[in-house]
Amino acid sequence: MIKYIIKRLLIIIPVMLAVSFIVFTMLRLGPVDPAQAYLLNSRIPPTEEALSVTRAELGLDKPFFTQYALWLKGAVQLDFGLSYMTKRDAFGDLMYYFPVTLKVTFLAMIVVIIVSIPLGILGAVKKGSLADKLIKFFSFIGVSTPSFWFGFLLIYVFSLKLNILPPFGLDSFSSWIMPILTLGLMSSAINTRITRTSFLEHINNRSVWYLKVNGVQKKTIIGKYVLKNSMLPVITSLGMHFGELIGGAVVVEVLFALPGVGRYVVSSITNHDYPVIQCFMILMTGIFIIVNLIIDVIYVYLNPKIKYGV
Repeated sequence: MIKYIIKRLLIIIPVMLAVSFIVFTMLRLGPVDPAQAYLLNSRIPPTEEALSVTRAELGLDKPFFTQYALWLKGAVQLDFGLSYMTKRDAFGDLMYYFPVTLKVTFLAMIVVIIVSIPLGILGAVKKGSLADKLIKFFSFIGVSTPSFWFGFLLIYVFSLKLNILPPFGLDSFSSWIMPILTLGLMSSAINTRITRTSFLEHINNRSVWYLKVNGVQKKTIIGKYVLKNSMLPVITSLGMHFGELIGGAVVVEVLFALPGVGRYVVSSITNHDYPVIQCFMILMTGIFIIVNLIIDVIYVYLNPKIKYGV
């Protein structure tokens, strides 16, 4: 296991290098000159003289690969340059906003887990019953409902009509309830379907029928054999949902006026704030790689037959 983890950690290096080069190249090939974007964000007229001076200050007058090497040297030290908008360290700005995004994402993930897994198992065990039909109906509604519309619905009901939850801001724990529910609805519905399907596949396995014939109790079969094996695709799904939740947090942060990284990055994209965009892309790539590593380690733990080179 330790060798596998070390091997995966070493793979992160070339992956991060490739992503950094692609991101750096795509932004440099964009329609807006970084020097012009810097001047516009500084409210300075982009004259030829100002552009020439700015390119020299930002190192944009150097050859492309020299620019990338200098940027990479700083990025390794978590120095992604100064934000064109705030004139502060881009990484520091993201770290200021990031805790709110991570908190709402992790809380939404907890909701997804505690809602989808029990409902999916219940639907599989009670296949064809009223409970199963209601669970499938919930999955259908959750998958079909846009997050922003569900958020507006929650605000209308619980803030405007019942006046029991604040519509926006982060004044108390109650402020987190609607953003978390809004963010976690679709992922909960999708994961409920996946859990139910996976559980049904394993509960109807020939080995399970063999255990039943030999008198093994149903609770033991479900808890010891079916549950463990059926969790593999569910864990994969949860890893994918984590990325979706971070992306969906942008909509939730705008809808509920949360001071998260999503709103900040959207503003940075609008204003062509390249240092912030580059820092954000590298940060997201690192998070997704770590999440995938955790998922693979859990895979090996749940099913030792999956070797992955261990």
